[in-house]
Amino acid sequence: MYIVKGKIRKFSLYGNNQLLRSGSPHFFPDTEVILCHYYKSEYRIDPKLWVRGTHRSGLYKTRVVRAKYLIALKLEEVQSPSQQTLDFIKRNGIRLIGNPRNNDSDLSDVRKMLDFFEEIEEPEILSGVVDDDLFIKARSYVLALQNSIRESINDAKRINTYFQDLIEVKSRFSSKLTHLSKGEFFQKYERYFTERVSQTILRTDVNTIFPTEDRMIIGLVEVQIKADGQFKISRVEVND
Repeated sequence: MYIVKGKIRKFSLYGNNQLLRSGSPHFFPDTEVILCHYYKSEYRIDPKLWVRGTHRSGLYKTRVVRAKYLIALKLEEVQSPSQQTLDFIKRNGIRLIGNPRNNDSDLSDVRKMLDFFEEIEEPEILSGVVDDDLFIKARSYVLALQNSIRESINDAKRINTYFQDLIEVKSRFSSKLTHLSKGEFFQKYERYFTERVSQTILRTDVNTIFPTEDRMIIGLVEVQIKADGQFKISRVEVND
């Protein structure tokens, strides 16, 4: 039996302006990812894979990743897997290839897919300086947010200027979305934000952030990038 592993590129070019970025919108550079799913009828038209790995939030997540962000895709044999390993594979929705109990896992088809992705793989960008205006503004915002968090220990409300007025609260364990005002959010989640969310923001390396035209992920928060150049936290992921 086999799984497919790969890595997220160190650098990639994003958007129509081909802006240099580190990693992908959801994963840090060099993150190891494992294949969960691909559509045999579509990957040649829209090259992307569903993969699982350590997300920018610090959580282990499944996300769609386009071919341009992936390198070193390869089959890796799972030799004499323990029940614990099989349970992990099943629990995380990882595609197990060559499993006789799963008719959908066809080794030949997967090899054809890997050959196709190898053919279209772009040359790797080994080094570069990310210095476009959007990135510089985003980095300044994150640095200021980190400093404010350090200066407002045990008083998360002091950083509420970094939030938009209405916040989406995303449950980690369901697709449920709740919309709360800033006041309602801090009334309900101030301790969680201080003890959990803020730590994921502080651990973020500002040199590897990935601002797009309208958003970026910083730890357990999503920041909306507004047309007027403002940055506001618009979504927070919680354990509810």
